[in-house]
Amino acid sequence: MQIDTTTMFAEYPDAVDIKTLTKMLNGISRQFAYKLIKDGQIPAKKVGREYIIAKVHVIKFLLGE
Repeated sequence: MQIDTTTMFAEYPDAVDIKTLTKMLNGISRQFAYKLIKDGQIPAKKVGREYIIAKVHVIKFLLGE
């Protein structure tokens, strides 16, 4: 089965912050979102005091890639 990743999360921007990441992952806690980043399961860049996550990394995480 092939998944069309170009339409996944189409309503979200290409780069998201922690708050948006928690919404994308069905309301996970902020603490768990930070843990996913810290553990390297979802790559992110720290810009100032905030993390920025590429939407493609969220999709890859969900697909287990």
